Amino acid sequence: MTVLQAVLLALTAAIVTSSPLNGGMFNQIHSRPLIAAFFCGLIMGNMPMAMAIGVPIQAMFLGAMAIGGVSTMPSCSWSLYFIIPICIASNMDVEYAVSLAVPFGIVEQFIIQIRMQMNMVPVGMIQKSLNDKNVDTALKGIYLGWVIQFVLTFLIVIIGCLAGQEVMVSLVNNMPAWLTGVLGVFSSILPLVGFSLLLMSLVNAPTQLVYVLFGFMLVKVLGLSIISLTIAAVFIALLYFELSGRNTEEEEA
Repeated sequence: MTVLQAVLLALTAAIVTSSPLNGGMFNQIHSRPLIAAFFCGLIMGNMPMAMAIGVPIQAMFLGAMAIGGVSTMPSCSWSLYFIIPICIASNMDVEYAVSLAVPFGIVEQFIIQIRMQMNMVPVGMIQKSLNDKNVDTALKGIYLGWVIQFVLTFLIVIIGCLAGQEVMVSLVNNMPAWLTGVLGVFSSILPLVGFSLLLMSLVNAPTQLVYVLFGFMLVKVLGLSIISLTIAAVFIALLYFELSGRNTEEEEA
């Protein structure tokens, strides 16, 4: 990995994962693993491998959501901007990259908490300025919070890209065979966690699991593509709502 690639990855991570720079409301979309994999593949010049790493990680975090400051899964956004490039540059297997997403996600969550504590400085500045009715100083406090987030993300990603490759290669080369097997099994199970979290938020009644199992059967037994399954699901949903509306009208009559 070249220094230029590391700088581009760090800049991309700092911009994409920064709420003020990416539109704020779109932060949850831009911070997804598949978006990170796209930019990493573009910068590293190996899009197929980046997507091969990003898809299972995206599936793993598919049902992850943050409600009231509490997340169902550890954050995994800017840490992918050095995990994926290192795995591409070191020609590692996909299983290693997927297995590294969770522990590095926990580290990222810890660093985010440190950044939030650092942001208490500009928050205090903003509060004091507003009490004194000094809007200009309050705006400077807001910009300072953005700068802290941007600089911290940039530094961590560029250090991870430049210094982490040798450590990662050494770790994989010295890894025992039994641990490699465990990581392979673990990485195969992780996407199931994402789908389970998604089902927990979407399925409101046990009877709705019938539709999930029916769709699974259509894909695995009949070999339908996702597009064909989506079209069939739309027709089934329309039929379901049509019949539900008629039953409601008959009961009211």
